[in-house]
Amino acid sequence: MKETAKPSIDTRHENLAKKYENPIEKRQNDKIAYTLHPPEGEFTQDEIRKIPAYATERIMSMGNNDLEISFDLELLKTDFEKERRRKPICAIEALLIAHKAGLYPPMWALNYISEAFRKWYEKKGSVSLDRFFGVDTYKGETPIFKTDMLEKRNESVCLTVFVLKTLFGFSIEDASYLTARRLKGSPNWFAVKSITEDTIADIYKKKYSKIYNKAKSLKGIQWSQKKKLDFLLSFPKDAFPVKKGKTLNDLKGKLKA
Repeated sequence: MKETAKPSIDTRHENLAKKYENPIEKRQNDKIAYTLHPPEGEFTQDEIRKIPAYATERIMSMGNNDLEISFDLELLKTDFEKERRRKPICAIEALLIAHKAGLYPPMWALNYISEAFRKWYEKKGSVSLDRFFGVDTYKGETPIFKTDMLEKRNESVCLTVFVLKTLFGFSIEDASYLTARRLKGSPNWFAVKSITEDTIADIYKKKYSKIYNKAKSLKGIQWSQKKKLDFLLSFPKDAFPVKKGKTLNDLKGKLKA
């Protein structure tokens, strides 16, 4: 049986360089968004020149999987700065997301984690890491992971409202109703209780509308026609408004036009 030829190292590096626009090859004025993990292996000097070291802000906002990674890290940073109880969860999650994506973890996350380990190390392990990471729970407090799951639910439903409003022109109220109906159809989603459309709209207006409007990675959000259609079809058909231009059939017609 004939073996399929594996892509050469050179080809692999060329693809990376093309994707991230290697700053060595193309000197454009652009800001570095993230530092990339170095690839493993032994390389020639010419190959090393072709290995991109950074992902720029422009590349990270082009609407692919990198966009979602960038947005997740932005949102975690916002919560880390404003939500005291969620700091350890945000820092740990940011490190895991970045590492899995082949990116150098954000410094705010590394600083927090490094400080917790430093304190634990100085105490020679005599005090639990939970204390230094801030994940221990005192009597009467809501467990930190339950609080985190509730926050993730709120983030997700409000992001859904943002997308419905931004890409399809729904009002906050109509978008909140659509989101609540979809959530109701998935009662075990995030293992937390469902919420009403009024609560979603209230949370969105008070907190998340400002966060999402400021997020660099969401500016000029671009989705393919197929992704837009799949997104619309994820909602119950009878949840769409009956007003002209906002029914499911009207929206499907616009996408196919």
